[in-house]
Amino acid sequence: MGIADLRQWLIARAGGGREDALRPARERSLRHAIKGLVDRGEILASGNGGPGDPRRYTTVECFASATGETVKDTAHAKAIVAEMSDALSKMSKLGASK
Repeated sequence: MGIADLRQWLIARAGGGREDALRPARERSLRHAIKGLVDRGEILASGNGGPGDPRRYTTVECFASATGETVKDTAHAKAIVAEMSDALSKMSKLGASK
């Protein structure tokens, strides 16, 4: 889900339509909240944020469940993602040393 999707969800939740926009203060609050969630590892961001590659956001629980493991809570999901990250890092170092 991208920022535009989140923005439209908030507008619809408040009873607005597709042509409506968030007030600038709400837009800043949304972006600030997303940044905080990314910084804390609650959601994962992909994409560079440009017009051809917008940022997309996924909850850490959703990402971790893709491993097939049953996710008990956010802390467990973060542990799974950290384990995956470590494994990928080790694999990339092995590939670089060849």
